[in-house]
Amino acid sequence: MPAADRKLVTSHDAFGSFARRYGIRVLGAVIPSQSTEAQPSAGQVSDLAALVRREHVRAIFPESSLNPKLAQALAHQTGARADLRLYGDSLGPSGSRGDTYLKMERANADAMARGFTGRAGC
Repeated sequence: MPAADRKLVTSHDAFGSFARRYGIRVLGAVIPSQSTEAQPSAGQVSDLAALVRREHVRAIFPESSLNPKLAQALAHQTGARADLRLYGDSLGPSGSRGDTYLKMERANADAMARGFTGRAGC
């Protein structure tokens, strides 16, 4: 996929290594902190929404281990989708697409490809 389409906005900043490895631009996170306990201010959410619109981000990626409501609200506000969840801080439950490290990486890559481009996936 074109590098210009690889724009990542997630629940929180947990994908730096993955992004560097695959040439993905991390534009921001709904929770602008390494800690999932932090809460964004209204100004931070507003700034991120403006960035999402300006960069024509197609998808906000909630993480499977976090409450998706903030990511979904940001997506609703900006016209992006938020139905493609990523495995970030933990593997998925047994039998899921992310129940091993390799399956988790594959599931994340597939979700990102679909979200970045709107196509069916890899």
